[in-house]
Amino acid sequence: MANSSSILNEVQNDAFSELVNIAIGKAAATLSLMIERKILIQIPKIDLVKSEDLADRFIALFGDRALGVTIRYTGLMSGAATLFFEERDGRTLVDRLLSLHASDDWRDDWDSHKNDSQAEPEVPEQFSDSDKEAIIEVGNMLINALLGSVGNLIDVRFEYSVPELKMNYNFQNELARSEKYNAFFIETIFKDDEETIQGYLIMLFELGSFMDKFLSKLDQMTSGEAFN
Repeated sequence: MANSSSILNEVQNDAFSELVNIAIGKAAATLSLMIERKILIQIPKIDLVKSEDLADRFIALFGDRALGVTIRYTGLMSGAATLFFEERDGRTLVDRLLSLHASDDWRDDWDSHKNDSQAEPEVPEQFSDSDKEAIIEVGNMLINALLGSVGNLIDVRFEYSVPELKMNYNFQNELARSEKYNAFFIETIFKDDEETIQGYLIMLFELGSFMDKFLSKLDQMTSGEAFN
């Protein structure tokens, strides 16, 4: 069910969730082939969140920092899409993708930071260039799948920037530039035989005529009308 701050009604939310799940499922299948390990990516919840509610949602999930892969886009609308993880979940995802295992010392250090309310945890210096490339590739695949599904829905193509990885994503700086934006806020679950990893896909987009067209297309989906 959509969050109370969401712009989508429940029927529209379900329709868009189905659309995104199909697109992300295809990306997961491609990723599985690339790494020769079955990876499932599920989208259990999507909200379309108003700009004034974005900061609270970010901070509630991540505090003031996260690991994020961002792609900026232009077209009928412009904005940015980012795949976010907590640093530990990002590390775990890399371990699964590259068949590595973080050291127990690293995990113990992280847990001790999380249990100490006075501590300011440092980002673990365990992301090699190969690790970063793996995270960027996952972000690139999922973001392109999301933008592709939105673009197909409203019959537009977007121009994409090169993916950018930020190890300490600063929410306040980004949101200060996004007052005119709303966002798709998409919970993302990565699963294999051993791990379940939480991430979030967030797509900022400009307000304007896009929203009317987007909602109209969702309503066509739910009423069974063919796209025009």
